[in-house]
Amino acid sequence: MGRKVLYARDKAAIDFRSWHNLKTTAGIYFISLEKENMDLKTMGRQVWDKADPLNHGILQDELVGASNGVLPRRVTCQAPDTGEIRVFLTSEMTLPPGLIAHLYHRRWRIEKVLDCFKNKLKEKKSWSASPIAKAAQAEFLCLTHNLLRRLE
Repeated sequence: MGRKVLYARDKAAIDFRSWHNLKTTAGIYFISLEKENMDLKTMGRQVWDKADPLNHGILQDELVGASNGVLPRRVTCQAPDTGEIRVFLTSEMTLPPGLIAHLYHRRWRIEKVLDCFKNKLKEKKSWSASPIAKAAQAEFLCLTHNLLRRLE
């Protein structure tokens, strides 16, 4: 307690009731992508600073109603790199909407790197049990990944 913790989770882990309970009891907040089949009703709109460069690409910031009585926040933005529209849900109500989108985008980039390690580099388990060997393996994987990116 006393410190905010923000988890960026996969959309398979959306549970508004547990999000609300963790927010009120432990100060744990969540960000996730909205599922395509969710039926959320807009309950109100949030005001954000459109002049702030951090909020570039934000289309909407609103409170939405879930069937269990919890009011999560929905942030809709357009990705600057692809133009794709992304919709995020969060239990955090005070951060700028652009920061919500940015934090989830950073999480997604980490997931893409881990996917590259598993599928392209065929690295699915550690070479050793010692922490030093695991750290060395992680450094080798990062070097290999970065070299592959440079060659692309």
